[in-house]
Amino acid sequence: MPILGDLECPYDHSDIARIWVRFRHGDRHLRVRGYIDSGATRTVIPGKVARFLGLNVSGNENAIGLIGSVQIGHTSVRMLIGNVEENNARLYTRVKVMVSHSDECPVLVGQRPFFKDHLIEFDGRNGRATVRPNTF
Repeated sequence: MPILGDLECPYDHSDIARIWVRFRHGDRHLRVRGYIDSGATRTVIPGKVARFLGLNVSGNENAIGLIGSVQIGHTSVRMLIGNVEENNARLYTRVKVMVSHSDECPVLVGQRPFFKDHLIEFDGRNGRATVRPNTF
């Protein structure tokens, strides 16, 4: 399901754009606000989200990020980015995500596959990011 219109993402107090993300696995689903993170290769979810959804997480490796290193695993999940009610959402039926072993990690919406499918414009002066469908 492609994004049908532009999506405005307000910055929060830390000047990082946030976006609605809905995860689903089986009969469990969870809607959270995630950070758009151009420095993350893949989307990252905290361990508590993976446990709530009942995801099978495999692997254990060290990932280095802006705030240091964190232990991560891997899984796949159904992910909807954007807001269905406003007709600006994108569904990924089986996307690979990294799972932080730390429950304190926020949801980080990374480059794959989100950045490939969208044009993202950060406007720091006005405190917003605009997400548009990438028309190939």
